[in-house]
Amino acid sequence: MTLPRQPVLALLAVAVCALPVAAFAWREDPAPAKESESARKERKVRQLFELMGQRELMEKSTEVSTESFAKMGLPDTFTEAFRDRFDYDRMIDITVEVYVEKLEEATIDALVTFHESEQGKLYVAALPDISVETLRAGTKYGEELALEIVQGK
Repeated sequence: MTLPRQPVLALLAVAVCALPVAAFAWREDPAPAKESESARKERKVRQLFELMGQRELMEKSTEVSTESFAKMGLPDTFTEAFRDRFDYDRMIDITVEVYVEKLEEATIDALVTFHESEQGKLYVAALPDISVETLRAGTKYGEELALEIVQGK
């Protein structure tokens, strides 16, 4: 059985016209614009901070730091206002900028790799306690040193 010539030509014409449309529909999305080195480093540092629990570290450190306000004679209302107004997101943004400026991308990559490892996760779990204890010890040492200086020792 043979098809009449005109319908075959019509089907061929439709197929030829549809081919570019089908090819366009099946093409992959264009590659995203190339990310700048600075933007790539910032993204990686933010990933590192997430792995490190950086915000929690800042919150705990701020809590310990504000304990010394009372020793300075500052009223409790000051401490409360300081805690309420402290902008952790802004502090993280500032810290990210420093990391991007001071660290090579390979170093950031190595830190991310470490923090994703089992040892890195154990370190991150211990880091809040380490930070709080060293901050308290440093504060105590600073108070002792200041007292010695005031007493002329």
